[in-house]
Amino acid sequence: MILSGVKRFSVNGFAEGNIILDCAILSSDDISEDILVLLNHGEDRERYLAPLRAIVSDQSHQVLMITPSYGATLVALHEQLAVVEGTIMD
Repeated sequence: MILSGVKRFSVNGFAEGNIILDCAILSSDDISEDILVLLNHGEDRERYLAPLRAIVSDQSHQVLMITPSYGATLVALHEQLAVVEGTIMD
């Protein structure tokens, strides 16, 4: 995946043998307060969340969220996402 126009990116919980449970692209209606806090690296004060709320409400950005059954959680606020097929890293 290639993310363009990234405003925020948060990953935590890396572990050997990460297993992805779910991957979703969320639009403004689906972005909860909890997701905004994750994007803000755990900071929940309104003065820091208000700018993020404004970005997602204008619908110019989406959130990519990868939820693990084991390992890292990823949340990214971005403008565009592209999937590149056939790339194998050794």
